[in-house]
Amino acid sequence: MLETIQHWDEVILFAINNTHTPFWDKFMLFVSRKQTWYIFYAILLFCLYKSYPLKSVGIKVLIIVLLIAMADRFSSGFCKPFFKRYRPCYDVNLAPKLQVPEKAGSQYGFISSHAANSFAIAIIFGLWLKPRKYWLTGMLLWATLISYSRVYLAVHYTTDVLAGGITGVLFALICYKFAKVLEEKLILNQ
Repeated sequence: MLETIQHWDEVILFAINNTHTPFWDKFMLFVSRKQTWYIFYAILLFCLYKSYPLKSVGIKVLIIVLLIAMADRFSSGFCKPFFKRYRPCYDVNLAPKLQVPEKAGSQYGFISSHAANSFAIAIIFGLWLKPRKYWLTGMLLWATLISYSRVYLAVHYTTDVLAGGITGVLFALICYKFAKVLEEKLILNQ
């Protein structure tokens, strides 16, 4: 079973990685960098500020911090050292056959922190901002682009980003429910 998954991971990885060009290499590196999205995050926070009362925004910001900490710590702090699955760019058998514009920091890649974090952010903001179906669709496309860039750059397999995405979605749903309960208790009890 694991051999079959690894085989298809490699097939998909090569199919995506072999589409490289200098333009797409630069674009995917740009998309993959966390710093690229700082202004986007500020815009999302501003949209929250314009959509909710200040107390609710404060709770939501605390939930976002909690959510990112959970997703990031679970993916980087637990899964990567536990599973110790080499990233494709660090696999001695695969790396020479791949186009690797820039190696990732750590050698282990399961599960993708980029995917976990971006899908967590996508879901929580997609559920909070209105009109929900447009925000959710746009945010999911954004998270998918980031996840795709990680496979394109040969720093993750598709199962790494898929597991990261699922993790991010689950943590976001938990935090979304927790935020609703917290807001009801703190805001309605005044």
